[in-house]
Amino acid sequence: MKVILLFALFAVATKAQTTDGTDCPVNPNADDPNCLAKSVTKLGYLLPAIGKYVCAYNKLKEDGNVENYNAAAKIFIDVLKCVSCHLDKYLGDGKTLNDLLVSAGGTGVEALATGIEILKKLGIDELKAKLVCAAAGKLLQSQCLQDALKKTTPDILASLTDLYCKSKNSGAAGVASGLSEILGQAECALGEQIGLEGSETLEGALGSLSPELLQGLVGNILVLTGKVDLINKIVCLVINPLRGIVN
Repeated sequence: MKVILLFALFAVATKAQTTDGTDCPVNPNADDPNCLAKSVTKLGYLLPAIGKYVCAYNKLKEDGNVENYNAAAKIFIDVLKCVSCHLDKYLGDGKTLNDLLVSAGGTGVEALATGIEILKKLGIDELKAKLVCAAAGKLLQSQCLQDALKKTTPDILASLTDLYCKSKNSGAAGVASGLSEILGQAECALGEQIGLEGSETLEGALGSLSPELLQGLVGNILVLTGKVDLINKIVCLVINPLRGIVN
């Protein structure tokens, strides 16, 4: 089975690494107020960190478990520093990324307030946090889905790449519908696995994501197929013309 090798569009030179060894690219959009949202579609490691942090954010509000929250927050901080979007200047009141952590004996109120300010840069508010956790956090961690994606057919791979390439201009509803249909072929009962309840649907959860997060999610799902090493706009130029020979 062929592996399509894609090369990043950003500079090869790196400034540093995260604690897990992820290279930190030079980010040309570092001063852009929309830097974080734009980075989701270019840096594959950002969305999983966002999903895990949002899940921890929700959990802290429910059970007050500071240890679990801080563990996820530290990873999130590490990744945000790697992305280098200069978020400190948008937090106000002299706050820094380290204010995401709950201090010893703290209630977490200030940490969560800092967190929501950062999440707002991604179009995530308090009401969307639960569904974002489900779609961008738990979904990518589903072992059933990961196993199914590794066995994906050329047609499904082509459908995913088409969806990724069109997602920027298709609108969240159309992408959510298409992705939900593709994921349904995995037969993994994903709605139950990610904690959807009552009338909530996978398509609805996906549709709650901003266009940038949704495209980032499709990109991460493509990576999980094992057929693609790195997601960026080159995938639209390289894989689609070769869709007839990808196998």
